[in-house]
Amino acid sequence: MHVHPVIVIFLCGVLFSACAQDRSKQAPANPRLAQFYVRYLADELQVHAEASFSERASEGKAGVPVTLPQPPLFRNDRMKPPSKDGSTYAFEESSGFHTPIQFSWVSGAEQQHQLQLPVHAARKIGFDPSSLSMSHPARFSWDGEPFERGESIVFMWEHNKTRETVPMEIVPAPGSAYIDFPAAEIAKLSPGTWTLYVVRKQLRKGQVDNYQYQSVVEFFSDTIEVPISRS
Repeated sequence: MHVHPVIVIFLCGVLFSACAQDRSKQAPANPRLAQFYVRYLADELQVHAEASFSERASEGKAGVPVTLPQPPLFRNDRMKPPSKDGSTYAFEESSGFHTPIQFSWVSGAEQQHQLQLPVHAARKIGFDPSSLSMSHPARFSWDGEPFERGESIVFMWEHNKTRETVPMEIVPAPGSAYIDFPAAEIAKLSPGTWTLYVVRKQLRKGQVDNYQYQSVVEFFSDTIEVPISRS
């Protein structure tokens, strides 16, 4: 699967604007910070994970990267240490789909921390009807959980002949188990056969012990072909 540059650019911004918040614990005055990213590619059965940690001297100041006593664990696997000039721990492998996922790490004084994150899948994606018309709406569905607050979905269209690419982002209402795709959106695509995959994204932030965390979890679906006509 080709991960389009539009997705990469978008993710750089959304990591700092996660909207699903866990307010179960009051944040300390000068907390440590943790950022997590997980990407699952259904076509390749590949998972990629990243984690970074920082500390700030006072509220409102940018975090200064810190190195842990040992690399954190993703599930039960040790993550790769940052490069000499970097600050991000990474992990990648081809494996089956697992949810929830867990990050575990040790900070100073051997204090252990754990964070579990759900991964909401979008399998067996499709439209009803399967052939779309630029003048009629269609219903999009998937095999997976309904949407929750803080989730969005990006449709990545590529025309099989012209190679034109068109990204479309939708933020469904919490609880949505399908999406009614309006004709106005379909009309943005030209006639012909398109290849489609979707990216289901979960954005979260909250508190784990003395760490404030932000996370982005993405599920890249399988690809399908979708014929589109004018009538």
